[in-house]
Amino acid sequence: MKMIRSAPVGQANFWATRVLGWAAFVALHPLACVTKDVDPLAEQVGNGGAGVAAANGGGSGATGSPVSNAGGSAGSSSPAGGIASNPLFGIATPCPPIGQALLADFTPVAASTADAGADGGAADAGAGPDPTAVTFGDFYSTLSGGTFRYPGAATDAYPVASDVTAGNWHMSGSIGDYSGFGIYLTGCNQLDASQYEGISFSIVGNVAMGGVLTFNVATAADDISYLWLNAQTPPPEPLAAANPGRCLPAMGQYDGTCTTPSLQVPVTATKTTIEVRWDDLVGGRPSALNPAEITDIRWIFPVPTGAGTTTPVTYDVDLYVDDLRFIGGP
Repeated sequence: MKMIRSAPVGQANFWATRVLGWAAFVALHPLACVTKDVDPLAEQVGNGGAGVAAANGGGSGATGSPVSNAGGSAGSSSPAGGIASNPLFGIATPCPPIGQALLADFTPVAASTADAGADGGAADAGAGPDPTAVTFGDFYSTLSGGTFRYPGAATDAYPVASDVTAGNWHMSGSIGDYSGFGIYLTGCNQLDASQYEGISFSIVGNVAMGGVLTFNVATAADDISYLWLNAQTPPPEPLAAANPGRCLPAMGQYDGTCTTPSLQVPVTATKTTIEVRWDDLVGGRPSALNPAEITDIRWIFPVPTGAGTTTPVTYDVDLYVDDLRFIGGP
């Protein structure tokens, strides 16, 4: 990780093979019960590739149909027993190519229109009247999405407040539950950023618990398959939508079999540009980060003592994020 400090401040045959493979998996692997999702980002619906690997993780992938998104790949098992790299368990919808390095500079629409030179008028399209969030792309032919944070509803006991009216992403609040913020994708669920070396953003402020955030970049090989999630007893409510995730936990959702690559990021009173190379993001299980299969980008606040109970030990946060962009590209 490099830190630069600045001044303070086809679906062909898919369904038939999926049903047969899933039946084989259920016969081989008991399914654990999961009742709480501590990482609650809604999944995007996709339309998957046709290649299929063996359900036990040991077979070779088939060639993809010309109308599918991707061919199969060889199955593999993690030491903990989870199956990964098996497209039988994921449905991936590739995103449009990245058209520009700048993903979001959090400039409100009026200012962005007047200062089109800052991002060519392409970033933050439709940031609109919502003072709490920005979007990017045209939601038709270009890479599109926006910002989210959780918990964020006024009815939540410990909501994270979000404000973008000043041209940056300001988040504040009293953290008493599993909390974080990030970038969602629209119309697709798998982003290929392999032409870039990493991603950067500026950050300044205060996180009273340790002065750090955990920066996560999730990929399909390490995401839990929606098939596994929906096979639990009871299943999630609502059911998890189709996702590109290919990892099947060995015992339970939080047993560590399926883990997102991450990096701890310092948050200080000095505005800092954080440059994160893909290799800086470690701990992915069962696979290392593959920037051609990104599914999620987010920052996670430290989990407070007692999170999920009625008496958590809360702490305050007040920070600003800006200039989120890919780095080291063409």
